[in-house]
Amino acid sequence: MKGTPTAAPPFVFMEAGDEKPTQLVIRSGRWKLIQVRSSKDRRAMNNKEVELYDVHADPGEQHDLARKESAIVEKLAARLASWAGSTPSGSGSMPIVLGDLDVQEQAMLRALGYLE
Repeated sequence: MKGTPTAAPPFVFMEAGDEKPTQLVIRSGRWKLIQVRSSKDRRAMNNKEVELYDVHADPGEQHDLARKESAIVEKLAARLASWAGSTPSGSGSMPIVLGDLDVQEQAMLRALGYLE
């Protein structure tokens, strides 16, 4: 990519997985919190509902720090819950209509592969 580097956003959110309800994920700096909501996913992940990783020290996400870093878990989980409630799937609102997006938003979604 060309251009001036910009600072990373303070939080990055996503949904992941094929099982419903999907996993919710928040990244903030070095921390990545995964909320495992599907019982099938939990069984595959040692029955954990929440996992926390220091992705700088542990990029392979092998060492769950959720028990050790409970204050970070609380902070990130609260942010994640707030974000999830604002999403169409979390709030029960209708999906976004393509015509509601401006040209720049549509271009960004195209570049990410969400639109053709």
